[in-house]
Amino acid sequence: AVVSTQSTGSTDSLCVAERCISHRLFSMTLVEQDSCVCNASSEPLTFDQYIFYTSVSCLTERHAADQTLTFATLLQKATSSVRPCPAREGEKCHGPAKLEVSLLEKPDVFCVGLAWPNSQVDTELIKKL
Repeated sequence: AVVSTQSTGSTDSLCVAERCISHRLFSMTLVEQDSCVCNASSEPLTFDQYIFYTSVSCLTERHAADQTLTFATLLQKATSSVRPCPAREGEKCHGPAKLEVSLLEKPDVFCVGLAWPNSQVDTELIKKL
């Protein structure tokens, strides 16, 4: 049985997103955008996904730095990264820009995929999580 043509890429089956159980329960709409200290920003990139992936190392590092963070804030901080200024060529300020990820449409079930630093999982890292 095909769960969703969006997830399988198949055109043999018809998936109506409003009626598809995988879309209704798990699909989330996200927007990613780089924002610089000089107020330059990249074009927003909007996309849908079923699982929100994050790095276990980043989660544990951010949590160790501030143990009062809510899980939502912790996820947001763990996904932020420093990038080059998105201003047009010749206008770059060379300042750091950060990736901002926003959730536009929340799913009924929010799934988090944990990305481990390597295939050998450290038991201490699991305890920190």
